[in-house]
Amino acid sequence: MTYLTLLRTRPAYRRLWAAELVSQVGDWFSLVAVSVVSLSAPGGGVMVLATALAAHLLPQTLAAPFGGWLADRLDKRRVLVGSAALEGALTVGMAFAAAAGSVLPLQLLLVLRSIASSAREPAAGAALPRLVEPSELRMANTLGAVTWSVSFAVGMALGGLATTVSATFALALDAVTFGVAGVLLARLPPLLASDPNAGRAATPLSDIARAFQIAWRPELRRSVFAFAPIALVSGAGWIALNLASQAQPLAAGAATTLGALQAIRGIGTGVGPMLLRKRAARWGAVAATATAAGAGFMAWAPSFWLGAFSAFLWGAGGGAIWVLLTTEIQEASQEQFRGRMIAFAGIAFATSMAAGALVTALLYEQGFSIRATSASIALLSLLGWTMLRLR
Repeated sequence: MTYLTLLRTRPAYRRLWAAELVSQVGDWFSLVAVSVVSLSAPGGGVMVLATALAAHLLPQTLAAPFGGWLADRLDKRRVLVGSAALEGALTVGMAFAAAAGSVLPLQLLLVLRSIASSAREPAAGAALPRLVEPSELRMANTLGAVTWSVSFAVGMALGGLATTVSATFALALDAVTFGVAGVLLARLPPLLASDPNAGRAATPLSDIARAFQIAWRPELRRSVFAFAPIALVSGAGWIALNLASQAQPLAAGAATTLGALQAIRGIGTGVGPMLLRKRAARWGAVAATATAAGAGFMAWAPSFWLGAFSAFLWGAGGGAIWVLLTTEIQEASQEQFRGRMIAFAGIAFATSMAAGALVTALLYEQGFSIRATSASIALLSLLGWTMLRLR
């Protein structure tokens, strides 16, 4: 079966795929715009940039268990449509904040949007096994990684150009993509929980706590929490990539350089899963090494082209790991807990990436070499990956 056959024969999956493609392209418009405003607006700087990444990741992370709980208990279609509508409204507010050059309101609205998005990924990930056959699940996840790659490459490149016009313009375009995604998601079939009372505890908190105990079992722990070490080095690489864009701007400016490097990383995230699709479990260590090498040594690249190579390597390894771990979680978890398993994986990724970015930014502002910091975090990430993946 080919990817086109999968999309043609599974219309409900095709709608989910198309909605994710549209909204993801818009997300990267926002990321470029917020990054540029954080670095260039009065009172901005590297630490503000790291704070912006934390505002993008951490609130969603803290709310993710509740988002996963909603995805497991409610109609996943309604969860997805409601999330798209709320995120679109908040993005409109971000566009007004960017127009006023107000960094703090922009970040506060970004925090609220991050919280609003907390149910989106758990709901989509939990819905996927309902929309394709079990034998098609790995192919669907690989297509998801390729789609993320294309959307990332296109979104970052166009987002850099749009932000060159203005950050407000880029954020306004992002708001439109949420509206388009909502229309597509509304055409999904109902995706009610198969048994909304299965394994239900007295309160949502105790329900989430029980799900965490399941996530910590060896057969799931090595997949759910293995996102953390790879995300740690990605956080360091994200800071290094933004600094490289400022130090080596292309003709159209730093925003264009940032968009180009991120686009090249996005291309890598699509190539990696296709190369390792059939032997992903066997080559997981190779993918982890590629991620650590690419992200960890971004700070060492003396030119745009070597930076582009590092970004591609970083993306290729990260994309392969994403497909490997996501498929393992979907296959090993029970349906009534699947949304929360994906939410816990998101927590592991987001907190670790935010920590890597914040530590790197803090040490950089204290005068430490970003090269030594990035290389040290890369080695630490590989050690953590190895320890988690050991049975």
